[in-house]
Amino acid sequence: MDNDRVTRQGENVWQARAAFYALFAHILSVPCSGAWGDEVFDLPMTEILQDVAGDSGLADMWRSIMDEAGAAGSAQRERYYGRLEECFQRNFLVPLPGQMIPLGAGAYLRDDQNQESRMAFFEGLYFEFSFDWRQVFAGTRCVWPNEPEHAVPVLTMLAVIAQKIATALAGDKDGRLPRYRHLLREIDTLAHPWLAQCLDRIASEAAEGFYRFFGAFMARFLDVDREQWELDVPA
Repeated sequence: MDNDRVTRQGENVWQARAAFYALFAHILSVPCSGAWGDEVFDLPMTEILQDVAGDSGLADMWRSIMDEAGAAGSAQRERYYGRLEECFQRNFLVPLPGQMIPLGAGAYLRDDQNQESRMAFFEGLYFEFSFDWRQVFAGTRCVWPNEPEHAVPVLTMLAVIAQKIATALAGDKDGRLPRYRHLLREIDTLAHPWLAQCLDRIASEAAEGFYRFFGAFMARFLDVDREQWELDVPA
């Protein structure tokens, strides 16, 4: 296989990663409904999700969700979006005991002695990429401005870095690939212990199968993906 083809395959892999990380962040930041919801439930996304879900052993669960969602523009689809809105409110916005699933690290690392250094790392990371996350998510009700280590901005940052890697693989003029590789590992080291717990809770406790599916799907996707990072990013 020629080097150009290998490079193109590497670019495609990282572009796909970027797209999935961005999708995960969006699912946890706004309720799935309207035109945005239709992007998830209609072609070509459904075929992509079906294929990848099959690799994760979740294909039957996704097919069941598709049956529940119904066709775009139908009364069934609109009712389903209403259920997802209610679920989003209950699980991610309203702090009701036994129902809310926190999306920030603080809920899972209550006795963490390194909180200040962790927050400093993520604030520095966002600054390095000129990612003003407080401004970007100013209207996002489930993201709080005092919690930089939160599932939504962290997943968004993974999407940004994955896209940077895809671009660099086409021609790393600035020699940044090693830096991107290092940052992925740093994010994984810091975020995986609590993010895995968060996704497991979504997968087991969310009120709707849609969010349970994506909790399990995200957890599986990230676990498989992190094993491949070293292979897919040249040292």
